[in-house]
Amino acid sequence: MMTPIPHPIMEIKTASSKNSSKMVERLAPIDFLIPISLVRSLTDTSITVMMLRLATNKEIKSKEDVIKVARTYFSRWKVEEYFRCKKQMFQFENFRVRKLCAINALNFYITLCMAFLAMISMESESNALKVAIIKTADPVKEKVFFCYYRLAKGISGILSYAKEGVRLWFRTKRPAYRQLCLKLVA
Repeated sequence: MMTPIPHPIMEIKTASSKNSSKMVERLAPIDFLIPISLVRSLTDTSITVMMLRLATNKEIKSKEDVIKVARTYFSRWKVEEYFRCKKQMFQFENFRVRKLCAINALNFYITLCMAFLAMISMESESNALKVAIIKTADPVKEKVFFCYYRLAKGISGILSYAKEGVRLWFRTKRPAYRQLCLKLVA
């Protein structure tokens, strides 16, 4: 039988709450003076069941501290999803520009598109525009928490019908043709 390899983080104390799905372990690194807490939580969403293991240097004394650490993690996760969507949906890492000014301009325009997606995603679920865009996207799952992907896919699907450009979508009222004309009166 093999001997276990020593790990630089050793377990000091394990405390569990009334809910068996949440547990906090106190961990202390051997070489450092900063205590690290490992927060474990079982999250049951409408989509999937996940076991979260979050390491933090915050002192955990109560259930509220655990919830605060989890909320901080989820807010950071939304930022990570934002950049992932920006790279995947708009092919941000696949550009052929070398000048910094052009890269900044491209980043600015993609960020504007992402802001537009954010504005649409904050609308209510009964908003006609949002419903039409999501219907065009033909989503696999009915409910998701981060809907930028399906909104971008839906808008792309709607704009794919425009072969002549957006100009022909709107009828413009032009003034009547005003040419000087002479009438013969008999």
